[in-house]
Amino acid sequence: MDIPVIDFSRYNESETRLSVAEEIVRTLETVGFLYLKNHGIPADQVTKVNDAAKVYFEQDVSIKKQFLRPNVQFESPGSGYSEIGLERLDGLNVTEVKESFDMIPSHLPPDESASASVLIPPLVELYRSCVNLTNQINHCIALGLKLEDENFFIKNHKGMGNRDANSSLLRVLHYPAFDETQYGDAITRLGAHTDYGMVTILFQCDVGGLEVETLDNVYVAAPVIPDTVLINIGDLLQDWTGGRLKATRHRVQLQGGVSHTQVRRSIAFFAEPDYNTVVESLDPAKYLKPKAAKDHIFKRYRETHLFQQNIQILLS
Repeated sequence: MDIPVIDFSRYNESETRLSVAEEIVRTLETVGFLYLKNHGIPADQVTKVNDAAKVYFEQDVSIKKQFLRPNVQFESPGSGYSEIGLERLDGLNVTEVKESFDMIPSHLPPDESASASVLIPPLVELYRSCVNLTNQINHCIALGLKLEDENFFIKNHKGMGNRDANSSLLRVLHYPAFDETQYGDAITRLGAHTDYGMVTILFQCDVGGLEVETLDNVYVAAPVIPDTVLINIGDLLQDWTGGRLKATRHRVQLQGGVSHTQVRRSIAFFAEPDYNTVVESLDPAKYLKPKAAKDHIFKRYRETHLFQQNIQILLS
């Protein structure tokens, strides 16, 4: 299975907008992932974040931990650093050898965020561009689904950037080089999972490893394609469409055995509906119990950060 590459410049022309919207929906029905080229996000914004991330993650862990991401067992998602092993998508016994920095523009406390000063300005700039692209994709999905209100999904994402109303965030993922002596036998880079919310925009930087599960339950590579972004959807959009669109499982596997000499970085924008959104199937023939977007998102965060809860218990 090849993941399709869609030319998103067609969105800018009224004559071709519906055709690209229909192609996006058709691909999300069958594959669950797609690449967009000519997506409108300037390449230099991504380069600036990647360059700043290199500097940021080379800092000592003690410096990075001066601005920690909130403990999602007790708080809403927000900005800050997560160390290796904190998030575990494949269960508590599998260490995921990655660290990350999350950013929501409204949550940048000056006293704490100084340690990330090199990274925050380019992230804020890229965040704005991702919000714009998210709104365009949301518009396409509504058009492709033939919804009566083509702005339906846009209206449910008005709070992006405001931590009090919405958890959409921009995350830089850093997968350091390592060998098997560091973390034991049960290791991976990113465990198999589906995303939580509406749409994910992924920028892959040079080194691959991402794999996507097909409808036949086989994982295939999602290689790095220059000048594209990789798009997939989350649980809530799958529920909204009564299962018509697929929240596809994906992972970042070990490449070349258990030793890794290459650093991998990626940048992901996770677009999630506003907290006050109630998600229920838009297809009358496919009833699903309505769920509050906030409840689902918080539940998924807490499930994948049980290791963080265990650490908190040990320290208390």
